[in-house]
Amino acid sequence: MLSINCKCRKKVKELLEDLAESKQARKTLEQKYSKMRQEVFKIKQIKLYKPVAGDVVDEMFAGYLNKAELTIEVQRISASNYMFGTKKILAKIINGRLVIRVGGGYMNAEEFIDQYGKIEMMKMMKMEEAKAEDKNEPGYGSKVSDTNPKKPSVRSSMMMNDFKNAMKEKMM
Repeated sequence: MLSINCKCRKKVKELLEDLAESKQARKTLEQKYSKMRQEVFKIKQIKLYKPVAGDVVDEMFAGYLNKAELTIEVQRISASNYMFGTKKILAKIINGRLVIRVGGGYMNAEEFIDQYGKIEMMKMMKMEEAKAEDKNEPGYGSKVSDTNPKKPSVRSSMMMNDFKNAMKEKMM
């Protein structure tokens, strides 16, 4: 027993040291990426659309929107009129089906949300990028430490590209 204990003691001690280093590395990474995780959590939160009680069109539209689980902001302007992201739309019930006015005709609501939802999400992302770039220009009260104020830092642009790629994969 003593001979086995002596042989294994050194290995056990090395393993315990490796474990302690691994725990420290994990804590460091958790601290490093905690803000990013919070941002991703905010983005992942899907706000359910709440329809106006008694409005059949609004209730049907809410059902399709909530089923699609999109993060697009939808606002009811008036009966059957909505702002779907940046697009103003008209919804109607024709032959018991909810349809959305598109061009000179109508499109099934489910197809519309599937097709235009992705486009509107991309538009909203571009608008947020533009807002972020505007805030980084001199004169807007933000600090610019880089020699080129319009160029984002390599780290932030890499994180934004990773985020964009993840959103594109989710949408496809």
